[in-house]
Amino acid sequence: FFVLADHLTRGGIAVLRYDDRGVGESGGDAVGATSGDLTGDARSAINYLLTRSDIAKDKIGVIGHSEGGLIGLKLAAEDDDIAFLVSLAGPGVKGRTILEDQTEYISRLGGLPEDVIEQSMQVNRKIYSIMEEYEDPQRGIDSILAFVTAFYTEQGMGKEIVDQVTTNISKSINPGSYPWLRYFIKSDPASYFADIKCPVLALNGEKDCQVMAEKNVDALVKGLKDAGNDDVTGKIFPELNHLFQTADSGLPDEYGEIEETMSPEVLDLILQWIRERVK
Repeated sequence: FFVLADHLTRGGIAVLRYDDRGVGESGGDAVGATSGDLTGDARSAINYLLTRSDIAKDKIGVIGHSEGGLIGLKLAAEDDDIAFLVSLAGPGVKGRTILEDQTEYISRLGGLPEDVIEQSMQVNRKIYSIMEEYEDPQRGIDSILAFVTAFYTEQGMGKEIVDQVTTNISKSINPGSYPWLRYFIKSDPASYFADIKCPVLALNGEKDCQVMAEKNVDALVKGLKDAGNDDVTGKIFPELNHLFQTADSGLPDEYGEIEETMSPEVLDLILQWIRERVK
């Protein structure tokens, strides 16, 4: 994001970046926070910009990456003072679909057998359904662990393996992460489309393994246009991953190995698109 911010600043676009909750000098606690809470954080950043005399108050836009794209949609739907929105690898379909697609695609790229992938998908679908049902984290977690224990026991796995599986699940689904995960699973970008009137740029990389490029960009562009927004642009960049780096497989384990921070083509498009809309 430093590279993007620097590119925009050199192009005459002021940029405000801030660390996530509890990171760097940012206050607050990320534990238990949902995308809805983080939308409030972003709104506070916009409110701060509105106090500055060196900022054009009618030209403040939002750039959000991945979950930030969802936050951007929510902001743009709630506030008419958002001048534009750039969604970078942001969701265009339900959060549950994002996670299901992500697991299946990464598993298949990783070479897992089809029967293992299908079993994993079956378990994940049930876990997500349980989370949708239970708002209380402890009730949800207890129900998930009970289901997983029964499922794998019925599959003939021994107690030691079942215990290891439940331990692994408990590391990722716990009282601190449950609210965020449940909110994201239940999120539906389409619920915001009708209220978004500002220009929107939706970008993704063809090799994105976390947010499927074509499905999500198409959903954003079609959904927003069908809702009456006539300034929506979508683009999928060949060979780029979730972070808009030129990649081989696109798998997350490549992210740290790639020297490129963000494709210059993406940087230039974002700058050009914003300039055309904030003259």
